[in-house]
Amino acid sequence: MRIAPWVAMAITLVVLSANHDDDDDLDTLCRCSMVSWDLDSRAPIWTDAIRRAMRTVRPATVIDVGCGPFREGPYVSQVLLYMGPRGTYLGVDQDSETIARHAELTRGAARVSHSCGDFLAGEWPRHDLAITKCFVCLFYQGDQAPVVEKIRAAADWWLFYDSFNHPDPTSYLRSLGTVEFVIERCPGNPEYTRCGLLKFLR
Repeated sequence: MRIAPWVAMAITLVVLSANHDDDDDLDTLCRCSMVSWDLDSRAPIWTDAIRRAMRTVRPATVIDVGCGPFREGPYVSQVLLYMGPRGTYLGVDQDSETIARHAELTRGAARVSHSCGDFLAGEWPRHDLAITKCFVCLFYQGDQAPVVEKIRAAADWWLFYDSFNHPDPTSYLRSLGTVEFVIERCPGNPEYTRCGLLKFLR
């Protein structure tokens, strides 16, 4: 029997919240987890990718590039849960309404911060993990290399759900570092042709 993504998220919230001793943060997680899921085939793939990435990297710091307006589900609550009460999350987006929405959902959580602005134009401290979802493909018609290099400068690991304009995207990703896992041609979503986790070469 297939479990709906929101049910799985609720179970995860109950199990992992036992590791949180900060009531404000727990309240934040509950607010995030109540956001409606986009129940298409993307949600299970992305949920599983986050779980695998967080268990592999065990990041203390995460930068979410193009954090978006939560259309694709409350994955921020997953990230916060797996990071534990001392992990920090930074969401970056150019859209002020998106940042306002994030700020409202995560109000009261001192370990969550947001930045409204152009990721490519900013200077960012090195994080353990960068997350991008449909960010690189925004530059699909142009040169994606500067975008990827900026992500590399901002983090040691990269969790992505995106499309790449390289003739051989998988080989391209392997040239950037160690690919922990990659899902190609995500079912039902040809616009997102790769979902995976890699550790950048330095």
